[in-house]
Amino acid sequence: MAYTNFTNCTQEQYEEIIYSQNDTNRIRLWFNNVELVDADEYCESLTGTNRMLPNDGSKRFTLENFVAKEYDLTLRDIPSNFTIADQVKISIGTIVDDTDEDNPVYEDVPIGIFNIQNEPISDNGRLTLKLRDNRTKFDFYYNAKPLMDLNDGVATLGQILNDICTQAGVTNNVGNFNGMNIEVSIYDDSIYARNYVAYILGQAGLIPTIDRLGQLSKIDLSNLTTHKIPLSLLESYNLGTPFIIERVVYESGIIKYESSNDNTLSTLYLDSANPYITTQEQVDDIFDLLEDFEIDSVTTGKILGNPAIDSYDLIQVYGYYEEDEDGNQVFVDDDSVIVFTTLANNTYSYTGKNINTFDTQIGLEERTENVSKSSSAAYKKVAKTEINNVEGSINLITEELQIDNDGNSQVIESIRTTQTQNSLDIEAITSYETIDGERVLTGVKTSKGFTFNSQGLEITSSENAYKTKIDETGQYHYDNDTMIGKYDKDGSVQKNLALFGKYYYGVDENVNVETFNKDDAMFVSQLYEYDDGNGNTELGFGHFYNGS
Repeated sequence: MAYTNFTNCTQEQYEEIIYSQNDTNRIRLWFNNVELVDADEYCESLTGTNRMLPNDGSKRFTLENFVAKEYDLTLRDIPSNFTIADQVKISIGTIVDDTDEDNPVYEDVPIGIFNIQNEPISDNGRLTLKLRDNRTKFDFYYNAKPLMDLNDGVATLGQILNDICTQAGVTNNVGNFNGMNIEVSIYDDSIYARNYVAYILGQAGLIPTIDRLGQLSKIDLSNLTTHKIPLSLLESYNLGTPFIIERVVYESGIIKYESSNDNTLSTLYLDSANPYITTQEQVDDIFDLLEDFEIDSVTTGKILGNPAIDSYDLIQVYGYYEEDEDGNQVFVDDDSVIVFTTLANNTYSYTGKNINTFDTQIGLEERTENVSKSSSAAYKKVAKTEINNVEGSINLITEELQIDNDGNSQVIESIRTTQTQNSLDIEAITSYETIDGERVLTGVKTSKGFTFNSQGLEITSSENAYKTKIDETGQYHYDNDTMIGKYDKDGSVQKNLALFGKYYYGVDENVNVETFNKDDAMFVSQLYEYDDGNGNTELGFGHFYNGS
């Protein structure tokens, strides 16, 4: 969504003037729609960042970054009768026609609409304003329950996004997106709205941002605007290893969806905390959208700036130098010779002139490791995944809530699983009580252990002494009359596994596999391949309940 709505010139003419080094500029400022006339007389500087990559110190590429603009605006000696309000609109103008010297024609490019954070800092006639775009309006805890209550306990992702924007007071300019009609019933009022927005667009392979009009918009990496800049304008640049998306993976606890199982490919890992990614098809769709997206990792020195560039635009630097007959290096303006193409993750400053620097260095470690970052806020009321890479274990917690008349919630039942490469333990907790102001566990329904080995899956229990095995062909062998339940306890009956999508479901021998209802299955298993310790690949089944 780079600015392309030029009215007094074409984009090509504008960029030619911007990069001519003879451009004349002005800044315009409106505070709550009241313009500060002749703002250039009072504006000392505008400096800030347009971040495409996360602002957490890591050099990684992710869909989960809600792209935002942050600026500092320094004014000096502003008129005493002018009021600094809580919102400012900024545009940068460039003279594109100076035929009439007294009335030159400016092309004004809107930078954005910003909220003033904290109290302005005053120092010797200077006033420094901290500016943030409308992403800050999504910094509230969002509760989808009232919306769901209007529709029998469910809402679509599109409805949730609209509701969030309404509560934030921000116009939703996202439009249609893949998955917008998916119905969900989970909610958690301890999650920030900005996380919900990132989850909803992330499951569609999109990135949320605030556009120049202050609206919520989407970044589609398959449809970015490209700006061409001659190499002669760069004072310096440093290239790193290119970043390319050859594989997409979503991994959360015992669930893993991947576009390819070739882990040598350059991989984009999706946020493991995103509760809206629930099918392999979603991951395949994201991969189809982003397959072979490639940029160069690069940092540059200062360059003449272009206020029409957004952080998620592509920058293509072109041209080369050759030696003339006098031995001097002469720039050859050949736009067919591409030096590098990268995202415009940049800093921008205006002090009468526009200056940019670009920094899209993506760390080598972040290209090869699982850099999926769980949100600090997890779906505690529905599901939570804890991955311990040191111990090689995964804890998956699912919980049921009870909502009182005041809308408060408490956990009344949860299922907890702890999984390692060779074992899986399940614990069902049925009740808590508040004793002396603290929640105390008061009931445990059952606890079972599972061990994987080369013969299949062994199940042991502290409550009932029994063992069963699932062999490598997928057959479920009955060894005792106190098995999981939901069928006649006849030791002569053999049970089968029915494959439904990614998982195997325990069913009776005479069930029609093509039409069976998976909700009636007695258990669910996932087939695993693992190393038996001697370099051999064996088969086993992860195993968890689906029903009572």
